[in-house]
Amino acid sequence: MSEISLNSSFEVYANLKEVISKFYDLFARGDLAAVSQMLHDDAVWIQMDGFPGGGTFKGREAIVQHVFKKLRGDWQNWRAVVERTYEAEGVVFVTGRYSGTNVHTLKTFTSDFVHVYEPEENRIKKFKQYTDTARIVQ
Repeated sequence: MSEISLNSSFEVYANLKEVISKFYDLFARGDLAAVSQMLHDDAVWIQMDGFPGGGTFKGREAIVQHVFKKLRGDWQNWRAVVERTYEAEGVVFVTGRYSGTNVHTLKTFTSDFVHVYEPEENRIKKFKQYTDTARIVQ
């Protein structure tokens, strides 16, 4: 597999799985500026209907505003903990578990997820989420 570099930070990754791992790390640290730079300019982000802020968002700015900032504003201790990461034919699959507390209802939840990433030009070009939305909004 060829070496992958992230142009904005000049970091070099051995494979696509490392790029996605860095993305989760940056999000967990709350570094939305760096998270934004890992998104392709015209990225597509698809969150399941029924998920808080669910829908399809196009472009880096729309994704940051309607997905990441919304999650940070509506949830305390929001976490997306990665359990496994797989790569096949240029697509990265991540399994893990969400958890958090809604700031409005103070209800907590946990729910398993699968995330599918399609990178292009060393950035995330497309994301699609699979999770049990009913566990999150109950």
